[in-house]
Amino acid sequence: MAAPQDWQANHDAAPFTLTLQVRDYECDFQGIVNHAVYLHYLEHARHEFAKQRGLNVVALAQQGLNLVIIRAELDYKSPLRNGDEFSVSVWAERYSRARLRFHQQITRAPAGQLCMQAQLTVAAMNARGRPCWSDQLECIFATASPERDSQPTRPAAATAAPPPKQHE
Repeated sequence: MAAPQDWQANHDAAPFTLTLQVRDYECDFQGIVNHAVYLHYLEHARHEFAKQRGLNVVALAQQGLNLVIIRAELDYKSPLRNGDEFSVSVWAERYSRARLRFHQQITRAPAGQLCMQAQLTVAAMNARGRPCWSDQLECIFATASPERDSQPTRPAAATAAPPPKQHE
């Protein structure tokens, strides 16, 4: 897997970054964050990233457009422990006609030590499970702005959007 830093160097968009803190119940008997919990951190950051870009994934699903993870590549580098503050960064690219690829990394604050890097491939599917694309997804690839691509202070409001185009 190419390092997110390499990917970012070749693209205009700055990463979206969300700061979180490890909660005690997310740790296993070894005192480190359970490996499966990292997927929750990544998903939460992707959803916040989408909201900041003006995309409501729940509304899309209600309209019959689902974003489905079809591949997840995770490289664990250093464990997080109870109470650690960390950041989850997200970059996105259009991967193919109906696929996106999210590049993500988790770094421990305050030094920025890399704890995980991940690439998740997501397929856009219509209600019948067929690949499709909607122009509504283009906002994910818009050039970033510092005001928009920082940790949200409150949840973005849900907005109604027209139904996605169904391509088969």
